[in-house]
Amino acid sequence: MLENSVNGEHTYACYDLTSDDNLVDELASIVRDLYVDDLALSSALVEAAKGLDSVCDESAIAKVIDEVAIAVIPQVDPQSKVPKHLQVPRNEVAEVLALYVLEQIHNFSVPSSRIRNKEVSGLPSRGLDVLGLTPNSAVVLTEVKASSSTSSPPAVVHTARDSMHAETLRRLNNRESVLGELHWALKHAKSEAREATARALLLHGLSKAPTPTVAPVLVRAAGTYKPSDFGNFANPSKEFGQSPIRFAVIRLPGTLEDFAAVVYARAAEQAA
Repeated sequence: MLENSVNGEHTYACYDLTSDDNLVDELASIVRDLYVDDLALSSALVEAAKGLDSVCDESAIAKVIDEVAIAVIPQVDPQSKVPKHLQVPRNEVAEVLALYVLEQIHNFSVPSSRIRNKEVSGLPSRGLDVLGLTPNSAVVLTEVKASSSTSSPPAVVHTARDSMHAETLRRLNNRESVLGELHWALKHAKSEAREATARALLLHGLSKAPTPTVAPVLVRAAGTYKPSDFGNFANPSKEFGQSPIRFAVIRLPGTLEDFAAVVYARAAEQAA
């Protein structure tokens, strides 16, 4: 952790990432799981193999799974006509980092992911970037932005029309929006997360839900972070009500494009 400050119930922290192999492996595992459910795919292929005349052993099935991973996990392509900053890995890696922050740093759960359940592959998803749940079934609203701007705070924090601040308040003060996000999460949740998600949906539907938590995640390129990056979140308005803020800035060791390229390449390389 590079910096941490507290304002009442609110916390503001900056985490300095390094190009540590263990961290890259952890993030790559998240990416791998978002694109390829190795266990479910393996189970399906083992079952399918029973109907084949030829014997299909575990190593052959693992090879197929690895080939699927290479086929479906997007990579940064330096030869593409699409600029690196518009390619899928660059646009997704900030959300991958947000998943890591919510689960590993804040100890919240994330029942489902927009990346795993994209409506159209390769295009941005609609809706809240990440929906989390606290242990007592409160909703965690997470807007995710990445910025290489030298301005502090960057416009994506609170001055842009679709800033983290604007999007967070739009959802925080809209009960129907929160119910819609919870319903979407329940439809797409893995089996182990369905009960907790359904409980949160029921509590919100009955207007008995705990106070939501706001947990923005801002990803910054190396050399761009300043303590003022938290913008208006550092002095929250009355519109936030009693919601605690857990703002995390993630500072990368280099550019977002280079970091995304390393993580997504590692995700495709991981063996089933």
